[in-house]
Amino acid sequence: MINRISRRKKRGLSSKKGKRNNLKRRGLRHETLEARRVLTLLGVEPLDNPIVAYDVDGSVAYDSTSNAFSVDGTPTSIQTDTNPFGLFFSGDVDINIEVDETGALVGGVLGDDFVLTGDVDLDGDFSIDASGVLLTGEVTGFGFDDSGAATDNYDFRFTVTGGALASLLAGKDIGVTTTSENSTFTGDFNVDFGGEAKGNIGAIDPIPSNPGIDIEKYVNGENADTLGEAAQIEAGETVIF
Repeated sequence: MINRISRRKKRGLSSKKGKRNNLKRRGLRHETLEARRVLTLLGVEPLDNPIVAYDVDGSVAYDSTSNAFSVDGTPTSIQTDTNPFGLFFSGDVDINIEVDETGALVGGVLGDDFVLTGDVDLDGDFSIDASGVLLTGEVTGFGFDDSGAATDNYDFRFTVTGGALASLLAGKDIGVTTTSENSTFTGDFNVDFGGEAKGNIGAIDPIPSNPGIDIEKYVNGENADTLGEAAQIEAGETVIF
């Protein structure tokens, strides 16, 4: 009887050791939260006037070696508060920024990060009302959305720095949306990708600055900004904040 019990115990111990060894051999698979960074679109829409549409052989390109992200397009029309039917006789939209391997905005480039140039008719009378550099900006935000299909989306925020149309965006930022058809983007910024580009440029509200609110704290009627100023509270007392 004693021998049988001893053999059972040994078999139980051996089984437990085997399970532990199997767990050790398998190891625990885990992924650090820091490595899982998911970014999305900024959500700059809806855009306010003036709204410029761009299309016509536009392109998106990303170079994973230099982190250079660029958008190139041709402006076609402009909508203002006074006229929804303005048009471009010629023009170009250029965006050049840096985006790291996680898809996060690194910053801008030397010079203007956003440039809109061209000859534009603002009032629909088929005559040029503004020409040359129309709008420039410095990048402050970038977002992306990999659809999992052949059409992806990007958006941008820029601070206005100049241009002939800058007065139309007084007190506003520049918002840009880009739809990229025939896109090779798969959500991975460790490889090069590209695609077509079309979208809209418009005015958006700037991000509000911190209001600098000072919150005063009181305990039992005493200012409690510091521990020394807090009222002495005995066990069983009612505390009023």
